[in-house]
Formats: sequence, C-alpha cells, structure tokens
Amino acid sequence: MLNRIILLVCVMSFVYVCMRYLKKRQENTVKAATSQHSAHTTTPTILYFWSPQCQHCKTTQKPILEKLQEKKQAALALRMININDKPDEAANWGVRTVPTTYVLDSLGNLVHINNGVATEKQLLNQLDSVLQPT
Repeated sequence: MLNRIILLVCVMSFVYVCMRYLKKRQENTVKAATSQHSAHTTTPTILYFWSPQCQHCKTTQKPILEKLQEKKQAALALRMININDKPDEAANWGVRTVPTTYVLDSLGNLVHINNGVATEKQLLNQLDSVLQPT
C-alpha cells in the first residue's frame, strides 16, 4: 500500500513539473509573437484560437467571448483565429489545445493565457485587471 502511495506521489509530481515546463515554454513562445502583435493594437485584445472540429469552441467559448465583446464594446478587441486556416500563427503563439485564449493589454503585452475553456467570470476578471488604470 505504501509503495502505491509513493508511486502516485511521484507520478503526480512528474505531471506537475511537466505542466509547469509546458506553460513556461508556451509563455516564452508567446513573448516572440506579442512583439509582432503589439505594433497593431491600442486596446486590450483577446486572441481566440479555435477549430471547426472543436465542440467546446463553438458551443461554449465563442458565445462567452461574443457576450464579453458586447459588454466591453470599444474597450476590447477580439480576434478569432481558426488554427486550420492559420497553423503557422497558432504555432507562433504556442497553441497546444483548442480553445486557447490570450489576453493582451493595450500595449500588446501578454497578461493571461487560458488553455481550454475560460469562463465568463474568469475572462471578466482578467479583462478588468487589464482595463483598470494604474
């Protein structure tokens, strides 16, 4: 029994370290992409990577993002990128899964990465942190 617990702890630790490594790698990949994007924006932006084959993209994430865009109107730019049409752009941004959303501030700096579905509340909190004056 103790051997199984030790094995489980080791496996969980390994998975945690791998996930941290992948997240850090994704952040480093995004830094290069944000430098190209920053010249084209003056408002906070959500980059939304999706695929037509992804059910969560169509039925969950897209309606949430459209609702947010309605709420924030001119204070938010929403850019939807189909990874099948632009695989190079998805690779440049380090997209590993769909849906993936990146929240960028008005200077084009990366503020948040959401791999998988991001809830409306989560995105609102992320946007509010970007939109508040410092």
